[in-house]
Amino acid sequence: MPKILIIDDLEENTSLIKEMLEGFITGIEVQVVIGGREGLEVAQQTPSTFDLIILDANMPDPNGFEVCENYKANPDSALCPILML
Repeated sequence: MPKILIIDDLEENTSLIKEMLEGFITGIEVQVVIGGREGLEVAQQTPSTFDLIILDANMPDPNGFEVCENYKANPDSALCPILML
């Protein structure tokens, strides 16, 4: 089952994206993370778990680019595609 991680600092954005994905794609698992700090925690705890990461670029500290750099610096998650919003 494909797993998608959504990282955004606005809960309404993550809810909308999750609802759209689950409505269009059957058989996926979507995990939502609010904020870059929690996104970094998930990166450290489960680096190779996701098939796609949807990441907000414009978040407060840390921003989406810093979160992306963290994922790409880890060999276990470096190949996971990241879609920046």
